[in-house]
Amino acid sequence: MHYTSIITISVAWFTWIGFAAAMRYYFRCARQKNFAKTFLTLSAFASTLSQLVVLGLSKPPSRLQMWAGLACFGLANSLFWWALAAHGKLRPAFAFIDIKPASFTQSGPYQWIRHPIYTAYLLGWLAGPFATGQAWLLMTVAWMGILYYAAARQEEKHFANTIFRRDYAQYQKRTGMFLPKPITL
Repeated sequence: MHYTSIITISVAWFTWIGFAAAMRYYFRCARQKNFAKTFLTLSAFASTLSQLVVLGLSKPPSRLQMWAGLACFGLANSLFWWALAAHGKLRPAFAFIDIKPASFTQSGPYQWIRHPIYTAYLLGWLAGPFATGQAWLLMTVAWMGILYYAAARQEEKHFANTIFRRDYAQYQKRTGMFLPKPITL
């Protein structure tokens, strides 16, 4: 196996194992089950598995592809762990769990993006197409983007029914859902 493949696959495994561990042990209500959460989790598993298989079976990435994939994984990890640190002990709930937010975080990456954890996951999936040159892997990114958009909308509705509603409405005006708004930069 070529060194570019070994490096890229190792970083991919490190990223997805870290994200999976956090999903299991960090988020509030992570053990609760419902159809939407189970569907999201199975979709994430299938998307991750398909990307890992393609990474393993594809021809070794060029140095440019390797660095593009590693940059995405690096950004994904940085954003994900920074977002968790911004929450501190006031952990957010797992996606699609019907529970009102216990806190409203505007520090760390939340200064610019309302859902940086979802953005981090999407960056992780975006690494696969960059590293392999397989454009069809963008379907996994698009599919997970649709699911995370639905989860984000649900969370934002939950904020609208809390004591944070006015502050959150102002926050929505100045921040982007998954990407920063140009005016906030």
